[in-house]
Order: sequence, then structure tokens, then C-alpha cells
Amino acid sequence: MQRLLDPSLVRAQGDHLLRDPEIAVRRAGLIIEELTRSRWGIVLRLAARKPSTA
Repeated sequence: MQRLLDPSLVRAQGDHLLRDPEIAVRRAGLIIEELTRSRWGIVLRLAARKPSTA
């Protein structure tokens, strides 16, 4: 069902149902400091920062 709804929601709200936020954050070059998932893995909560340049 999510695969069917994803294209519509991306156009309407810019919301990707199938995107893995952890991978997207790492690809953006950020360092994940805290990562927690809900009991069933539906909600992902993370805190990330830019790497230090010094």
C-alpha cells in the first residue's frame, strides 16, 4: 500500500513513505549522535550534527 501511495504523497506533501531517514542522514555527511526506534520500528527519532572541520 505504501508503494502505491508514495508518488502521490511526494507530489502533494513532499513526504517519502519509503525513504530510510538513517541512510539519508548518513549520505548527507552528518554524524548520528542518537538513534531510537519505536517498538515496531514505525517511528525513527534521531539527532545528528555536521562533522567538525578542525
